[in-house]
Amino acid sequence: MSTKIVIATDPMCSWCWGMAPSIDAARSQIDSVPFDLVFGGINLHSTQPLGRYGRMRLARLWAEVAEVTQQSLAAAPPAEAFVYNSARLCRVLEAVRELDDAPPFELLRGMQKTFFADARNVTAEGVLAECITDVGHDADRVMALALDRAIGERVAAGAQAARSYGTHALPSVLLEHEGQTRLLAGGYLDPPTMMSTIRTAIADDDY
Repeated sequence: MSTKIVIATDPMCSWCWGMAPSIDAARSQIDSVPFDLVFGGINLHSTQPLGRYGRMRLARLWAEVAEVTQQSLAAAPPAEAFVYNSARLCRVLEAVRELDDAPPFELLRGMQKTFFADARNVTAEGVLAECITDVGHDADRVMALALDRAIGERVAAGAQAARSYGTHALPSVLLEHEGQTRLLAGGYLDPPTMMSTIRTAIADDDY
């Protein structure tokens, strides 16, 4: 019987960073099922740098996430101009998944901390390279693999799949069993609720 918990998330989603402690607590305390990742994608087609209004809107959102989750977020996004588009980051994450043959939780956390807590532009070449080397990979190799067509197709399929499961809010918690996937929760969950939700689902007679 094949069962796993899948987290629909994104490296540039502030609520996903806010829920990181809940996810990590569940991963460490629930060992009866494996955990996986699917990336929903943030502004995948955006090409213009974040403007003044967008920066103010994000600052307000980050303040709300910090208040609700008690997670560390900077007062505002990075000061330098950047395009608020997670497509490349998702491709890099998928490249590391392929190299490690495992969900890239460590790299995801590094990207999130860099962007949200440290307010550094994680989409910048040098900053992204640091995140990659921090998890023990060669940045040039990973970035080259991230350009592979198959990786791009996987990212696009993952984003489409995340939406098809009803994940209108990121992060979302999914239960996959025997090839069938259902949504357990969409949006922020604190650690006790996260663990209770998962334990209830995997204890269900249908699973």
